[in-house]
Amino acid sequence: MQKIKNEKGITLIVLVITVIVLGLISIPTALKINDIIALNRITKFKDDFTILSETVSQVYPSDKSISTIGDVYNGDTSFCDNQNDGDTYYIINANQLSSDLFGKVESKMEALNFGKRNYGDLDATDDDVYIINGESRTIYYVGGFENASGQIIFRYPGNYTKINMQNFD
Repeated sequence: MQKIKNEKGITLIVLVITVIVLGLISIPTALKINDIIALNRITKFKDDFTILSETVSQVYPSDKSISTIGDVYNGDTSFCDNQNDGDTYYIINANQLSSDLFGKVESKMEALNFGKRNYGDLDATDDDVYIINGESRTIYYVGGFENASGQIIFRYPGNYTKINMQNFD
């Protein structure tokens, strides 16, 4: 009769338990990565509005008409919620805006993260564009952005008020 050799190694039960424990550890990590990606997208969205609003204010001071910023936007504006908005919206021509900024401060505008149509990309979807109101100068992203609570936002939240210049004379 032959003796069976006593071999040492990992049993199938230990291997299954190890895989389950590693799976449980990796789930929260994967969820945190999704949160990080979402936070990164929100940050890029806010950065675009900061870049655009600062550049517009430098290139188009309050006493200068904004009508040369780009073509008139004729699409849906039902999402535009600033009560001070006028009737005319313009598509922001990012290339022209950057060029105009360079003429004033010797610095180019940073590239936008969204709004590929603002650079003349004809393959971009029609809603991948930033527009600006001619009167209030409120900037909107036509494509909208879903925030963490699932709400679609079209502009960076802020307090916009119409300033009556006659009160300062």
